[in-house]
Amino acid sequence: MKHINNNKKKLINSVSAKKYLEICENKSMIKYSLNRSMLLMKKKKKSLSNLAGIRQVAKP
Repeated sequence: MKHINNNKKKLINSVSAKKYLEICENKSMIKYSLNRSMLLMKKKKKSLSNLAGIRQVAKP
């Protein structure tokens, strides 16, 4: 019986470890994608402000 219980514990530990790793991966992916979208937004804002600046220069 003890042997079986140890195996069960090992199984549970390996499964929970896998799940934990998956969760961590997902979190880091979410963080990464959030950072990417933030960077893209900043770039877009910059290009928009550049366009506005060009328009202002072209209009005097």
